Amino acid sequence: MARNDTDMDDHGPFPEEPTDTRTAIMKATFDALCKHGYADLTIQRIGEEFPKSKSLLYHHYEGKDDLLLEFLGYMLERFEERDVEADPDADPETRLRTFFEHMVPEPGEEHNPDFLKALVELRAQAAHDDAYRQQFARTQDHFCEHLSDIVADGVEAGDFRDVDPDRVAGFLATVISGAMFDRVTADDATVSDARAELDRYVECCLLAEST
Repeated sequence: MARNDTDMDDHGPFPEEPTDTRTAIMKATFDALCKHGYADLTIQRIGEEFPKSKSLLYHHYEGKDDLLLEFLGYMLERFEERDVEADPDADPETRLRTFFEHMVPEPGEEHNPDFLKALVELRAQAAHDDAYRQQFARTQDHFCEHLSDIVADGVEAGDFRDVDPDRVAGFLATVISGAMFDRVTADDATVSDARAELDRYVECCLLAEST
């Protein structure tokens, strides 16, 4: 698949020099958020990272919150793209473990740490802002649906036990989400332990041949 200005690679969620105005604004917002944090973020500071006329920011957005809500939607779309499987024709167990590797990599193997830090900054706003909460809920639903499809395929193929795909997906998505955000706010041991328990869950609770 051809890459474009919205593709996320190992160097960050944006190209070095975005070619369109919207992507350039999103990159400037990302850079300013990583540099200053949410509490100290202002349109002025976003403008300092924006290579074009700062008047474009005020032309497209009414204020900081208006811009950040679109930025959150943009970031979550990039985040959702990470669940694309390298081999969609692989068996369900491989697909599930590949998902774990993408979403909860072992310490030292993570990509784009600033990307996750920015999401943590914005997720904190969901505690008291419905617009932010709805954005994160949409992404969680997306991951649950993706995981449920993998588990359902495994049950149908006889690779997994006769479990409820939606319940398993909800459990896995919650653990994965917690582990991902602990990576920013806790220590590596917590994330490593969570990853080990995810693998153990597959071995002991999902695989049909487990006893």
